[in-house]
Amino acid sequence: MVEENGGKQGIRVAVMQPYLFPYIGYFQLMHAVDRFVLLDDVNYIVRGWVNRNRVLSGDSGLMFTLPLSGASPNCLISAIHISDEYEKWRSKFIKTLSHLYGKAPCYSMAQGVVEEILSCPERNLSKFLANSLEKICRYIGVDCLISRNFDEDDVVAGRHLAGEQRIVHIASSMGACQYINAIGGASLYSPQHFVENDLELFFVRTRDIQYPQFSNEFVAGLSIIDVMMFNRPERILELLTQYDLVSGGAS
Repeated sequence: MVEENGGKQGIRVAVMQPYLFPYIGYFQLMHAVDRFVLLDDVNYIVRGWVNRNRVLSGDSGLMFTLPLSGASPNCLISAIHISDEYEKWRSKFIKTLSHLYGKAPCYSMAQGVVEEILSCPERNLSKFLANSLEKICRYIGVDCLISRNFDEDDVVAGRHLAGEQRIVHIASSMGACQYINAIGGASLYSPQHFVENDLELFFVRTRDIQYPQFSNEFVAGLSIIDVMMFNRPERILELLTQYDLVSGGAS
């Protein structure tokens, strides 16, 4: 909870699509807010990050992809399910992680969390991803409320709106005084629109985060799995603070 505008209280809100084991910047955004809304009542993007990511393989990234059933740009993320090939995929992926990270310093703890996440019986993609994000946040000590926009009523969810208008509506409906987004989305928003709706606009700009990855030259932008394999939870929480909060309109 924060106080702005001479004592006006509100919360810090972020809205993002749900991603599979996302990179550390995603969790920095979660760390920066009080409430994190998973925008899952929007169309699925093929070859996006909703159901795939990368882990370390040698000196580069190896893509992994969660198998889905009926996924297409015409489907809402909330309506997509994990395919019947999941159990086979899960077994293979766990073995792959063991092969790639078996000698990593935090392998046992991190692998335990990953296997717990992958053992979730939920086959709705959005619910599965929400559960995975909650478990990772609990493991590394991030304290924010995660909710799915699909679960909100139509008034809060703003399904009649699109783009920036919808984001402003969601944040305002939840009593926010600050809306925070990743710096990559800065060009999508008009600071004046947020000011007109009593919202401050900020962006999380990740600093140059590096940590030892075996003896390799550092490979950036990998899944949070990689971060967990090489860093204990308390160190990850420290890494999550390595960002700058940039005011909307600033470069």
